[in-house]
Amino acid sequence: MKHLEIRDLWLQREVGLGRVVVHTVEGPRNPADLMTKYLKRWEIELRLGLLGIKVTWSPECREADKSKLEEEINELGRCLLRRGGN
Repeated sequence: MKHLEIRDLWLQREVGLGRVVVHTVEGPRNPADLMTKYLKRWEIELRLGLLGIKVTWSPECREADKSKLEEEINELGRCLLRRGGN
């Protein structure tokens, strides 16, 4: 058991020492959801953008998706600005 503890709890130790900072991420803005849930086109693009990946959709991409994506990106920016002092 001691070997498992040493090998598997290193991240917990790093957090405890303050070397790693942990933040909660709201479900709708969590990039980890990308390949685990059914997502709309704009939700996929948002999560890929959070990972630094740019997507170019085919011409049939609807305007509604584009406006929803812009709305979500703006809200994400506001959340990050509110958190900025922490």
